[in-house]
Amino acid sequence: MRQSTELRALRMQINPHFLYNTLDTINWTARFSGADTVGDMACSLGNPLRYSLSPGDFTVLAREVASLADYLEIQGMRYGDKMQVQVNIDPSFGNIDVPKLIIQPIVENAIVHGIEKKVEDGQIHIWAELDGEQDLLLYVDDDGVGMSEEVARSLLVRQKSEDFRRSSHIGVYNVHRRLQMYYGEEYGVSIRSEIGVGTQVTLRIKALREPEDPPEGHG
Repeated sequence: MRQSTELRALRMQINPHFLYNTLDTINWTARFSGADTVGDMACSLGNPLRYSLSPGDFTVLAREVASLADYLEIQGMRYGDKMQVQVNIDPSFGNIDVPKLIIQPIVENAIVHGIEKKVEDGQIHIWAELDGEQDLLLYVDDDGVGMSEEVARSLLVRQKSEDFRRSSHIGVYNVHRRLQMYYGEEYGVSIRSEIGVGTQVTLRIKALREPEDPPEGHG
């Protein structure tokens, strides 16, 4: 019961229903006024909110990546050429079950604490590989400002300070804790970083797949 309660609290730290309804209103108001770019932004933000409201804690990786694309579209409008993002995830991984919203918080942290603080343009690379047949490794690499080993370790530990709860760093802990609660203590987030070079965040999850649709004519 404690785990169930903590999982709900971690995934629903805000109630996005009213935000989604407001964004839908902004979208149509903007389009009626000829401000299509504003409407596009409202849609790009509304889609991930609707995704987070869909039933269940899990989805398949293909849907998680599609939701990430909406988030990246918004950030692309904000940062323009300062940020380049590549997503290279093999389509054969698309039916692997993953907890919802595990990639976006890691990418947000890379943008806010890596790329945004960099004077030059920055790059983020999101990719995946199988570790044997049991585990899926998801990587978020950035060439941002990097961080010390001490800071990297602190991101994976529950903090009580108000500043930490208000920062985007809480998303990294959120993802790490959820993965451990779903799969066990050997799973979760690991961070490698070098100041002035960049950061690589790795998510280790079990590679559990949705069953393929049966061939026609079979029950």
